[in-house]
Amino acid sequence: MDDQFLDLWTGVGTMKGKEFSGYVKQSEDDESAKEKSTRNSINEVIRKIGAKQTRMETKNEWNMLSQEDSMIMTLTDMVSSHQKSF
Repeated sequence: MDDQFLDLWTGVGTMKGKEFSGYVKQSEDDESAKEKSTRNSINEVIRKIGAKQTRMETKNEWNMLSQEDSMIMTLTDMVSSHQKSF
């Protein structure tokens, strides 16, 4: 059972969104802090993570660039277009 959780945390830990990543890390910490006998089942943890994704999609917050990422993309585009003009 622990291998399943390890695989789950590894898989969802690759998501880039800061809010979702923070939620996943906090969920992992919360579950790890519990006694083994009181931890949620993997199905329950997956349900909660899926519900978070659904809430974020409903609010148009899913897969959105952070302000920092957006600024980096803008600067990258500016540098790229500046280099092409030479």
